[in-house]
Amino acid sequence: MQIRRTREMILNIIEDPQHYHSHFATFSTSTAMSAVYGYEPSPRNDPLVQLSNDA
Repeated sequence: MQIRRTREMILNIIEDPQHYHSHFATFSTSTAMSAVYGYEPSPRNDPLVQLSNDA
């Protein structure tokens, strides 16, 4: 699961390097949500990941 999330983060950074800080935040939040809740967030702009990051 962590390797899959890492690959998604790397692809996001390659596609949109200007917002790397957002990609790091999405990576850490989505990894935790996958491990704890079994939730599979989308690689970009997932509403629950955004809500968690905003909180």
